[in-house]
Amino acid sequence: MLNIYTILGWAGALAYITAYFLVSTKKIRADKPLFHWLNITGAVLMVINAVSQFDYPNVFVNVVWAVIALFALYFYNKK
Repeated sequence: MLNIYTILGWAGALAYITAYFLVSTKKIRADKPLFHWLNITGAVLMVINAVSQFDYPNVFVNVVWAVIALFALYFYNKK
């Protein structure tokens, strides 16, 4: 059954895949904000899904992923 948490999880997965596809096809660069915003969006949505399922290793990985993307944005904006 699809519930809101499952839908958000799928949306997060799609954000990750979109970021990877765009970088892999050279549509965007990994050092640009869009790449990091897609990763932050994916991470937040995946965390929501993982918390709903008590999947704490997944929560941990996605929180770290989001923090890395936030640091990248911070350093990008600092240049």
